[in-house]
Amino acid sequence: MKSLRFRLTALFVLVFGVALTLIAHFSYLMFNVSQQQDFDEALYNHAVDVAEAISYDYFGNVSVQLYTQEELLKRSPYPVQRSLMQLRNSAGEVVARSPNIKNTEIPLSPVELAKAYSSRVLFSDFPYNGRNYRVVTYLVRKATLPVLILQIAAPPTAVEAASRRLRNLYFIIVPVSLLLSMIVGLLVTRGALRPVRQLTEETNAIGVGELSRRVGKPSGDPELIALAQTVNSLLERVQLSVQAHDRFVADASHQLKTPLAIVKGELDLLQSRSRTMEEFQQGLASASQEIAHLIRTVENLLLLAKTDAGREALFFGKARLDEIAMESVARMDKIAREKNVHLQLQLSPLEGQGDDYIDFLMDGDHELLGSMLQSLLENAIKFSPPQANCYVRLRELADRMIIEVQDQGPGIPPGEREAVFSRFHRDPLHSAHTQGSGLGLTIARRIAEVHGGTIHIEDAAPSGALFIVEMKKTS
Repeated sequence: MKSLRFRLTALFVLVFGVALTLIAHFSYLMFNVSQQQDFDEALYNHAVDVAEAISYDYFGNVSVQLYTQEELLKRSPYPVQRSLMQLRNSAGEVVARSPNIKNTEIPLSPVELAKAYSSRVLFSDFPYNGRNYRVVTYLVRKATLPVLILQIAAPPTAVEAASRRLRNLYFIIVPVSLLLSMIVGLLVTRGALRPVRQLTEETNAIGVGELSRRVGKPSGDPELIALAQTVNSLLERVQLSVQAHDRFVADASHQLKTPLAIVKGELDLLQSRSRTMEEFQQGLASASQEIAHLIRTVENLLLLAKTDAGREALFFGKARLDEIAMESVARMDKIAREKNVHLQLQLSPLEGQGDDYIDFLMDGDHELLGSMLQSLLENAIKFSPPQANCYVRLRELADRMIIEVQDQGPGIPPGEREAVFSRFHRDPLHSAHTQGSGLGLTIARRIAEVHGGTIHIEDAAPSGALFIVEMKKTS
């Protein structure tokens, strides 16, 4: 009973039942009014015929010469034998009545008498012998007679019978119609909800190892198409999350295994026999170096997992790219000075604005943008020789920001430029002389992508590599 199909059917039956009941009620009332009007009209015509047949005899007695019995049956809409008739004079006194009235008198109040004089005809109801009679009061004006008031009361038998038959018919039609509407509603909702049921079955059939599957799009109904698109979009996000999780687990196991093994080996070696203080210090220094490398790798993996999770996991707001660049250059300056490399920051504001108006404002995650710049600077410092200059240039355009990081290293051949952004990529010619996890450039590209940007590499003049980042101001 809590199913959507049942509730839709119940709502349909309720609305249809209320509408059908109202239609039946008003049609019944209109039918009764119409029947009553027809009966009153026939009763009035009969009163006119009777009034034309009224006369006085030589002795002053009232007589009514009506039609034959056959003519009465044709003209009267009610049993004539059960009709009552009486005559009153102008003062309202009864002067004649039909034999079947006996001692009963058809009532006529002073107010009704006044209305009869003003409108000439008046209709009212009169209870007699446990039944309701319809009464017509008619003012008779004939040149050969004094003013008389004719009253004819007749039972509306035909009207009541027709009304009763119609009411009994409605008592059958309305429940049967509601039952049929319930059956039709169940069948219609079953057909209407079939695509939803199919969509549910297709979604339930997709397992964890089949997240690349998508549900089919139903044809025709825009709401069902939108629902299928929403489900597919959800499946895509789940697939990306699972892939990011699997990738993180694989990356973590790949990168953490070697440093941990080295640390364990160093400690086992120190415990294998007695060592001098100098040997202990060398062993601990080596283990500390591996642990530092391990910490850096974990930080990079966590940062990579954060970017893989998508923009929903980030903290976007208004970020000043010039401030982020200055912070990154200040942080990396110590590493650069240890290698005797000089860092230089150059700002090019929006064209048409003076140097005193520098904005560099964009939508982004302040922390991630700083990590991207630090990764690019770390890479430039790593591959630049001593006494080299590394440049960071910021250029603001109308719709995007451009960051250029230039080193004076050996450069990157065109055929290898895309490979350097792969996870754990190490340059085979320089890996022996450089340290790192191979995740820095991968992280930089992912950060640029979640900000709606790209990174590509060009040759720098006179030597080295030029990393160019383009990001939208509003990503």
